Amino acid sequence: MSFRVCRQAIAALVFVLAASAALAQQPAAKLRPLSIGVASLCSCWLPLYVADSHGLFKEQGLDAKVVTFSGGSQSMAALASNDIQIVGGSGVRGITSRAQGLDTIAVLSQSDQFYLQFMAVTKDIKSVKDLKGKQVSVRPGALTEQLLKYLVKRDGIESTVQIVGTTTEQAELALVQRNAVDAVMTTEPNATFYVANKLATPVINFNDPNEVKKNGLGDLVPAHTLTYLAREAWLAQPGSDDLTRRFVAAMQKSLALIRKDPDTAIKTWQALGGVGKDDPKIIADSIRTTISSFSPNGCSTKQGFDNLQKVVLAIGQIKETIPFDKLATNKYFAPGACVNG
Repeated sequence: MSFRVCRQAIAALVFVLAASAALAQQPAAKLRPLSIGVASLCSCWLPLYVADSHGLFKEQGLDAKVVTFSGGSQSMAALASNDIQIVGGSGVRGITSRAQGLDTIAVLSQSDQFYLQFMAVTKDIKSVKDLKGKQVSVRPGALTEQLLKYLVKRDGIESTVQIVGTTTEQAELALVQRNAVDAVMTTEPNATFYVANKLATPVINFNDPNEVKKNGLGDLVPAHTLTYLAREAWLAQPGSDDLTRRFVAAMQKSLALIRKDPDTAIKTWQALGGVGKDDPKIIADSIRTTISSFSPNGCSTKQGFDNLQKVVLAIGQIKETIPFDKLATNKYFAPGACVNG
């Protein structure tokens, strides 16, 4: 090899190395911030927590900040004041907030059925009708409260039942442990924890479609009981469409991951330190129950929202049915993903 050729080869190598070094020094693509809130530390929000802890938001180019509030009123207030851009809440919250003038719309529906259990703390409660003159714990403004009101009104005892609002799973647990209420409309993991520790007895398991039908509620299923809401004013801002598409994609991947490997959700919950975190069996049983209510794809349907509106219409929370396109949208999903939406 001539000296000239050798010198050219060395120069080329130096150029490649310099270019590689310059490329290595370039910052990675900047993650785009997105704040997401949920009402409380509930295993029902595990798809969000899994997406965060397993880097699924980062894979979509999002610097997601997940905020756990102490109650639905706080999380909805944060959405209304634009402190967060997306909030996880019961489907009825989206309906009632829309009726009250807030421009909320569901961008993803996480559940297609009820995820609740009606449980007796005192032994004399065997049915909803036995709640006459009793105290029942619910989450204020959430599906637990709305469905309880629907049931007691249907059975003609609404004026005799005292509703006790508890904003978090931990606050509810404290009431049940003290026998400070007679019954509870609860979610996971509390329901499984109560059974395992003999603190409460299931009366109606709304996770079981057969029990839902048995109690005359078959016309309320499917129902989008857990949703993620955003404000239309925020969605109209430049770039918000893309952020929401990335959020939806990450959540879809999280739902698929949890269905494929439930242990992912179990380990995530233990790390979060929620109710029952120290008992692997309780958490495993609870997670399996929770997963059973999850949507296969996160898409919203008119029927799923119409069924929820039957509940809030019956108890006077809204005066008339709200059109589906004012409550939910599937525009942030990949084309063809929501053919029945």
